[in-house]
Amino acid sequence: MQIHPTSSRAELASPVVADKELEMAKLDRKRSQDRLHQRRHRAKRKQQLSALEQDVKDLQMSVAQLGQKRQRLNNSFAGHCSPMSSVQSIEENKKSRVDDATKIVREYFQVFKYGHSAIHQDAQEQFLHRVLKPDVVGVDMRGVNAFVEQWRLSGSFFWSMLLEAKSMTARSSGDLTIVEVDADVHLRFRADLATVLCPQLVHHEELLKTIVDNVICVGAKYTFIVEQDGQVSGLLVEIEFINALCRVLGSLIKASQVIEGAQISMGSGTINCKLPVVPVEPCRQPKVKKTQKSPALNYRLQLNYLLSSSS
Repeated sequence: MQIHPTSSRAELASPVVADKELEMAKLDRKRSQDRLHQRRHRAKRKQQLSALEQDVKDLQMSVAQLGQKRQRLNNSFAGHCSPMSSVQSIEENKKSRVDDATKIVREYFQVFKYGHSAIHQDAQEQFLHRVLKPDVVGVDMRGVNAFVEQWRLSGSFFWSMLLEAKSMTARSSGDLTIVEVDADVHLRFRADLATVLCPQLVHHEELLKTIVDNVICVGAKYTFIVEQDGQVSGLLVEIEFINALCRVLGSLIKASQVIEGAQISMGSGTINCKLPVVPVEPCRQPKVKKTQKSPALNYRLQLNYLLSSSS
């Protein structure tokens, strides 16, 4: 019996084709199921997002309603308690301003505890420009530059200075804060400049020696007027210079001899003169002593020469 080759190939190929078609059918069903699941997932997610958006809108509406209720309650509470809260706020504001003002004054006495310092001059003057208003008012001067100049002069005319605060009181007056300080100022005059501040000392050597050799303790009262912005608009100084001189010199008569024509205010301590200008002499060249030249010798007139020529 003869087998035809073509029929055998068809019989072998038919199972393979059937398997492929089965796999393709399974793959199509899986794809259809995946697409169905994706559509269901997207629909569910869209539904959840829509629900979340609605929840957010509901919460926003609730927050707005609660905010309106809170505002009504605050207005009602303020209407019942506004006098007390207003007084409390004013008192707290005053206390804060007093604390700030006393802090500035303490810093002032710390910066100038030992008077004007040539080493710390820049820092001291920067402090004055920071805490004093440009048009600050003193007892007999005005402007921050005038206060700077006074400290420079005090550093030049006095050999040493100690500024010692003894007590401090502060109070509010309207928009201002007033700080009063009782202090002692310990001064020692420079020997070469004491007669510039007190010209009469030129005629009283004993008084000059007494003043120069002793530390003068002057009682003083400082009044700082501080604005709302924390700057000092007024710095008033009252000193008891005459009483201090009486204690050192021993009598009012001697003190009156010193203060006559004085260039320093006995009531405020303001120095009313400038430093004397010391003339600088031009450098002189040292004189060179000229040595006299001996006259030229005439050997023909010497005795040895005459004797040798005669022989």
